[in-house]
Amino acid sequence: MTRAGVFLHLMPIVATALGVLLLGERLAGFHPSAVLVLLGISLAGRSPVRRG
Repeated sequence: MTRAGVFLHLMPIVATALGVLLLGERLAGFHPSAVLVLLGISLAGRSPVRRG
């Protein structure tokens, strides 16, 4: 995964945070799914485990 790919997947999380902080938006039921996005980014960025 390239660095640009990581930031591409972070854009919805940043947009949600800015909407809440700057516009006074309320969090909806699907917003906690950002944890899954962060988990996916962390898993994709890990180096493969070498066995053998």
